[in-house]
Amino acid sequence: MSSTSGWVMPIFSKDSKWDVWKAQLEVYIAARALTSKKSKALALLQCLSPEIFEQVIDWVSPDQPHETDYDVLMALLKSKFSSKPNLVALRVKFLNEKQELGQATQEYFGKMTQLVGKCDIKSMSADDFAVLVILKGISNDELRQYLMMPTHDISTAEKVQELALSYEQSKQAALDIKNETKPKTFSLNQLDKKRKVSKCLFCGGNYHEKSQCRAKDVFCNNCNRKGHFAKVCRTGKKQNKDQTAKFYLDPNKRKQQMQMDIDLPSNDETDYGNGYSNLLSLSAKSDSYVPPVILESKVNGITVHFQHDSGAVCTVVNEQVWEDLGKPRLKPANMNLRSYNSNIPVLGQCKVNAKFDEKEKEANLIIVKTGASLLGRNWIKLFNIRVEDRLHGSCNQILSDSANNLSAILDKYSEVFSEKLGRCKIKAKLKLKEDAVPKFFKPRNLPYALRDSVAKQLEEREAAGILTHVEHSKWATPIVPILKPNGDVRICGDYKSTINPVMEVDEHPLPRIEDMFHELNGCTVFCKLDLRDAYHQIELEEESRELTTINTHKGLFQYNVLPFGAASAVAIFQKKMEKTVNGIPKVVVFLDDLTVGGKGEKECLERLEQVLQRIMEYGWT
Repeated sequence: MSSTSGWVMPIFSKDSKWDVWKAQLEVYIAARALTSKKSKALALLQCLSPEIFEQVIDWVSPDQPHETDYDVLMALLKSKFSSKPNLVALRVKFLNEKQELGQATQEYFGKMTQLVGKCDIKSMSADDFAVLVILKGISNDELRQYLMMPTHDISTAEKVQELALSYEQSKQAALDIKNETKPKTFSLNQLDKKRKVSKCLFCGGNYHEKSQCRAKDVFCNNCNRKGHFAKVCRTGKKQNKDQTAKFYLDPNKRKQQMQMDIDLPSNDETDYGNGYSNLLSLSAKSDSYVPPVILESKVNGITVHFQHDSGAVCTVVNEQVWEDLGKPRLKPANMNLRSYNSNIPVLGQCKVNAKFDEKEKEANLIIVKTGASLLGRNWIKLFNIRVEDRLHGSCNQILSDSANNLSAILDKYSEVFSEKLGRCKIKAKLKLKEDAVPKFFKPRNLPYALRDSVAKQLEEREAAGILTHVEHSKWATPIVPILKPNGDVRICGDYKSTINPVMEVDEHPLPRIEDMFHELNGCTVFCKLDLRDAYHQIELEEESRELTTINTHKGLFQYNVLPFGAASAVAIFQKKMEKTVNGIPKVVVFLDDLTVGGKGEKECLERLEQVLQRIMEYGWT
């Protein structure tokens, strides 16, 4: 056995510091008396963690790692893991550093001494100090990050000012360009008043402003309304003048007609720029929820349920419904639609055979990417649909059936909705770094006004099995009482002063908003579930419980469940929730909130039942 066999290989992982590991590797190679590049390369590869070794395989592909030159391997690793420190950023961090609450003085001074060495304070000039103070005082984080980019010269205060002014001017110019090139759109529920048309809708002549129209003070010979000529009147058949005049004398009937007799295009082609949106601005307030009016129609022989919407300029269905209709040929729609706060992608328009009751006609249908099927004003006029005749018809039956189905599901899984705190069948474990040293903090002084509330919370949590009173512990974390809006107190451990800095934090990403929208794409009906005291439903393994001990004015208590404030809590909980619903489509999880989607009520309820079954199997409530 050689004399160097006792050397321990310096393993390089993602947490290793490049300069330190490189020095250790050179010592290791020298101690083993390795001189050839081949033997050095093999020794280097032996010192890589499995994760880094797997990355090296990808970097040198199609070659094999053991066939790659030692210098090439070192250059690759250096390019990936060696980073030159940003001296300005380190100095700003040094100025912002403060002693944490509960942090030992010796620990704080040791940390500051390290930063002083890294920041090279002794070599700072007057210009360097001025730049540092300016950067610290800037309130715009984006501007500060821009100035501190390695490619920027910020050696003097004047150069910092030039860069800052250039940044603000560029940002303003980009904003101006964006505003100039922003496309004009109109709302699906509101006409675009600013869009001009070639003909005046009040006199029939060339387009002009309404205030300049010669018909503005004229009464129509057809409908007796003021403001337009009879040749452009949209009311339809001429009414009896005596009857009309009598109708207008009654103010209540006049108001009723304003609400019910809405002007609509006379044919199926929607006039998207007609300027009549003010006729649809009447609204009513109600203290109780009024469900949407759902109307059933046969479209190309397929049953489609439309939501009646007299505020919609056109009748629309989503892409899924269009596919169910047999994908009729689409033509460009030449329009932009938007909801209240976002644009709606329009796929096109097509002609379909639509049937309401005994009326069957060819009608124009707009296809959008997602969303509910809306019965707009063009079809309402085309089929002469009166909502009053249908309020107690099939729409109520559909809503009633859905409510009954949902009620049956909730009854079936009543255990999930019980007041009892659930217990997930998968336990959690908190891992600390090997060099972790136990820390014990005394309880913090509480305001007398909060002591009774905190004591009550401790008693309730102990009774619920969340906490256990203990006499001794190597670890002790002070608590932070948080006052809720309803006056109750939530107890949280201040773990940033104890276990968080030395914890091997579980890494698991939270879903981005884009990911959640993508998963729910195509859904029109949703259910939302919210777990109660979610973290406390995950039980901790026995060896992890002492780490969570909190020190209160009532003594020591250790958590039997996952506590709020632990660094790994978010990742642990998200991972277990995703595992619970794994394999069920159109379900997104963001911590204790679950959203279940479906293309229709039936599909949504079927998925909801699947999710509730999993929740019950895993022990959540």
